[in-house]
Amino acid sequence: MTVKPDIKTSETSEIASTTRGSAVRSMRESFGYSLDDLAVTCGLTTIDIARIESGEETDETLLRRIANALNLPEEALTGESPSE
Repeated sequence: MTVKPDIKTSETSEIASTTRGSAVRSMRESFGYSLDDLAVTCGLTTIDIARIESGEETDETLLRRIANALNLPEEALTGESPSE
């Protein structure tokens, strides 16, 4: 028996990563940061930031670093619920 990937789950995951990427780009631009500015501020490379913004990268550790650099709650970019 072969298990086929769940297309809906795959599509949902892709949409979520694209949405997070769009959120990162919007926040970066609202702060007036270029890719270089944000990369320096959070200690990532411009390639890391570009991959996150395009939805190619979804590492929550990187998203947390960006949120912290922008003085945002981490869940604003990770989608996690705040811990109680």
